[in-house]
Amino acid sequence: MKFPPSLIAILGILGSSALFPLAGAAIQMCNRVPPLQMLFVRCLLGGIGVTSYMVSKSKTYLGPSKALFWILGSGILGAIGAGSYASGVWMLPLGNVTSVFTTYPVVTLILARIFLKEKLLLHQVLCIVLIGMGAILIAKPSFLFETTQGGSDVGYLICLFGSLAFGSMFFFAKKASYFKGVSLAMLFSFNLSGVLISILGAVYIPSQTFVVPNTLTEYTAIAFFTLSGLLIQLSYNYGSKHLNASLVAVISVTEGFWAFLWQIVLFQHQSDYTAYVGAAIVVVCVGIICVGKGKASPKACTDEPEDQPFQTNASLG
Repeated sequence: MKFPPSLIAILGILGSSALFPLAGAAIQMCNRVPPLQMLFVRCLLGGIGVTSYMVSKSKTYLGPSKALFWILGSGILGAIGAGSYASGVWMLPLGNVTSVFTTYPVVTLILARIFLKEKLLLHQVLCIVLIGMGAILIAKPSFLFETTQGGSDVGYLICLFGSLAFGSMFFFAKKASYFKGVSLAMLFSFNLSGVLISILGAVYIPSQTFVVPNTLTEYTAIAFFTLSGLLIQLSYNYGSKHLNASLVAVISVTEGFWAFLWQIVLFQHQSDYTAYVGAAIVVVCVGIICVGKGKASPKACTDEPEDQPFQTNASLG
C-alpha cells in the first residue's frame, strides 16, 4: 500500500512537533551545558553527515542560482529560531517557551498570503486562534497567569524573536522548494548557519561559553538533542515540499500539546482542568485542518534536470 506524500508529510510534521519540546526538555536536564553549545554539536555533526554524503557522491552543486537566496535565508532563519528556542528553554519553563513559540504560524500565514498568494481560509484563521488559546491554557505562562513558575523578560523577548524567525523560515523553505534539488542544500545551509551562530554566541555572550560535559546525563542529552534536531529538520523540509506553508506551520502548533505531556511525564507538572481543555482544543483543531487539507502543487523550476536532486558546492528539522 502506497501512502500519498501529503499524508507522510503531515505525519512527519506531527512527529516533529512531539520531538521539538522534548529536545527542549533535554536542555533543561543538563542545565550546565549552554544551549548554543548543544546547537553547535547538533549542526556540526549534521554538517559533517551532509558533507560526507556529497563527497561520496562527487556532487558539486548547491542548487539553482535563483534559489540560493531562499536556501540561505531558510537556513539562517531556522538556525536563529532553533538557537532562540534553546536559549529560551534554558531560561524559562518549558511550557512558557512553547506557548510563546506557538505564535510563529501567524507570521507564516501572513507571508504566505502576501507573497505566495496562498488562500487564507476562514477555518484556518479560526483554528490558528483556537490552537494558540489552547496552548496558552496548557502551558499557563507566568506572564498571564498567577503561577509559581519563574520567568525572565529577556527570555520572553528571545522567544518572540525566535518565533518571528521560525515563521519566516517556513516561508523561505516553501519558496526554495519550488526549485528542484534543494532539500539537501537547505540542510547544509541550516547546519552551516547553526555552527556560525553558535560560535559567535560562545565568543560574545559570557553565559554561552562552551564547557566540557562531565556526566552521562549531559552526553545523553546532547546526543538526543542532536538526533532529534536532524529528524525535525528533515521532516520540515519534506513537509515544505509537499504541503503549503500555512498547513505546515499550523500543524506544528501541536508542540503546545506535547509540551503539556512532557511536563507531566518528565517534570511531574501539576495540571488542572484548564490544561486538559487546552489539549482537547489543540487536538480537535489540528484534526479539522488535516481533514480539510489541500496538497500544494507548486510549479518546479526547470533550471536543472530531475536527475540532479542533491548536488552541492560544499562537497538535515
